[in-house]
Amino acid sequence: MMNLRPSGSSNPIELVTIDTEHFEFVLKGKLDYSKHIALSEEPNMQFMVHGNYKSIQVYDAWLEKLVEYDGQTLYPIFFVNGLYEVIIVPKTEIPLQFYHEFKAFREAVTKLSRTNLLTGQLLFKNEVGFSTFEIHSEENALLEITIEVFPTKLDYKKDYVNLL
Repeated sequence: MMNLRPSGSSNPIELVTIDTEHFEFVLKGKLDYSKHIALSEEPNMQFMVHGNYKSIQVYDAWLEKLVEYDGQTLYPIFFVNGLYEVIIVPKTEIPLQFYHEFKAFREAVTKLSRTNLLTGQLLFKNEVGFSTFEIHSEENALLEITIEVFPTKLDYKKDYVNLL
């Protein structure tokens, strides 16, 4: 079990912020480690970003705040059955689109009617492992973000082998 300080909030917090020339990407969600019984004591979450960006901040569960991300391994912050809000705030007039290979996720993040702001909620039901989404302008991918979604009851990296 991970020995983090009690962490949890009834309000969503910013888990990831990425600043680019064309937009700001924000991913918000709730953190409540009390229901996660199978976390390692070592940081082990994978997180990857490809594309042009000015800065990346990721929530550090131990420090309980956003920190500059420079490739370090962090404690898990994305879990199955967690609801995560995607917010993409454009800085230019370039039309933006959210892309995910899962059609329901693609359709969940949409443009607000009177603005170019994109927003929506993603629910990772039982989808454990890596999930990649992209921000596009027309047919070009401007940014690719890969998060790792963890289960709440198993340490899937260790227990999966044992289950087989």
